Amino acid sequence: MANKLRPTRDRQPPLINTASREVTVRRAGYEVKPEKLLQQKIDSSFRTQYISMEMKGGMIVFTFTAAAIELFKTSLYKYYDAHQSLVLKEVEHRVKTKKAKFEVTVDVSISVKYKDSAQQLYRINIYQTTSRIGVNGKNEMKFLHEDLPVICEAFKKIMT
Repeated sequence: MANKLRPTRDRQPPLINTASREVTVRRAGYEVKPEKLLQQKIDSSFRTQYISMEMKGGMIVFTFTAAAIELFKTSLYKYYDAHQSLVLKEVEHRVKTKKAKFEVTVDVSISVKYKDSAQQLYRINIYQTTSRIGVNGKNEMKFLHEDLPVICEAFKKIMT
């Protein structure tokens, strides 16, 4: 009988299943200046339009003010939490700051797919510091034509 060797890599502890969204955290191998992150957020709060949209390199890019992106994210998560057939897989990208040595979430990448399918419909990238959201993937137009109008209605209710 052959002697089986165990892998030498560290074992990942099992994740406890909760009713809330599953979030994977990835840490980047670089550091950022907290002053630069704050300045980007401040700059986004002085934009003249609450929301603008453009197509950039095969991606739908939404640019928000600092307050509008927070309200839009709330509407976005409410929509997908209540949706019966879509499921999210969320990945947070965190970096360390140079001076304070604490971690900051720079962006969140959300993969959207049907519950009964392994294939991703589209990906939503939320860039926290620049107050931008990018949507790309094979079915990004599904987001634009079906999901976005419902999310915008909820967004309007929050804004008023």
